[in-house]
Amino acid sequence: MSELKRAYNLMRGYVQREFDRIQSLDREKALEELDAPGIPTRRTQEPAPETPIVVDAELARSYLGVSADAPFDEIRTKYEDLVARSQPNQFEVGTAEHSQAVAIQRRIHRAYTILTEDVSITEKRFRSLEID
Repeated sequence: MSELKRAYNLMRGYVQREFDRIQSLDREKALEELDAPGIPTRRTQEPAPETPIVVDAELARSYLGVSADAPFDEIRTKYEDLVARSQPNQFEVGTAEHSQAVAIQRRIHRAYTILTEDVSITEKRFRSLEID
């Protein structure tokens, strides 16, 4: 095994362990915050607008604007662009624009989930790294 391959495998294992550790810490903190008394959760602050659930891959592709044979990198790029453009925190809470941005975010996230459900979590993670 070459030294580069060995270094790559070591780095890959390290990133995997760190990702799992951070993910578990984030989950624990979120659960602690939800259990804390007197702290309103986001669900109580604003009602969730009703959005149609995307269940069709063709509809998901049309939401993200990708072709049927689009690779994961293209799907991820389109998803990130759309998420950045429709951030709900750009609008005042309670306005029609804010609720529309929340609905768009949900729709985009659901479409991304449908189109990338066949891709393994490890592949998603490592193909999302932007290494030059």
